[in-house]
Amino acid sequence: MGLTLTDGEIIINELIKSKRKYKKLLFLGDVKILFSVQELLNLANKLRYTIKHKSPDPNEGFSAHSFGKILGFSVVNTLDINGKADHKIDITKKLPKNFLEKYDFIIDCGVLFYCFNPGIALCNIAKIVSRNGMIIHITAITGHYGRGLYSMHPSTLINFYKNNNFVHISSHYRKSIDPHFFDFCCQYIKSGLIKFISYFFPNKFFFFSKNQKLLGDFELKFIDRSPNFIPNNVIGILIFQKPNKSLKKINNLFLT
Repeated sequence: MGLTLTDGEIIINELIKSKRKYKKLLFLGDVKILFSVQELLNLANKLRYTIKHKSPDPNEGFSAHSFGKILGFSVVNTLDINGKADHKIDITKKLPKNFLEKYDFIIDCGVLFYCFNPGIALCNIAKIVSRNGMIIHITAITGHYGRGLYSMHPSTLINFYKNNNFVHISSHYRKSIDPHFFDFCCQYIKSGLIKFISYFFPNKFFFFSKNQKLLGDFELKFIDRSPNFIPNNVIGILIFQKPNKSLKKINNLFLT
């Protein structure tokens, strides 16, 4: 799955907010970066984030490894059962012992919703991240038709991590602009099924009210409120932090 500039903005903002120096980054998936080095440098400058390393040719595309190095990680690896990942490991199988609490920052780029056993995958992800480490899931969520084997309901992730004492940092979602989206929103609001819709595209946040009026569009920074309704064909970005202690047992909601 590809990492977009919107995803990059959320990741950088989380690094800024955490005020912690993370060292070891693991990408789940043979991730593709869908923006240039120069776009990342421009974004970092906009967010006032100090870049640690610059590519000699900022106009060329770059890899997940160089993305992590630019943001200041000393170790950057990828894990996938397919593709050209550094570690060819099945995230739904028993992990090697040297992977327990090995990384302090994990970005799931569309692996979870391709797993036949997402519950096992979640347990292993929780084991791989170190104490106080961060996990970012970029995954299809409820209503996402046509991609992946599962559409993850946000409550599945939120409840799993809550039951294992993780902190829910924030939730976001994104999609391409749909010309029919505005009419779709108005129909739902008019029906009385919902009171309002909060939603954002790559650069704007839109808020609709019951009278079908667009109340405002604001520059995207953080969307702290949870939406009442999630449209179809969206990608969710959900972020969690592991507590400062080892987990002796993972509380698995999915397996008996």
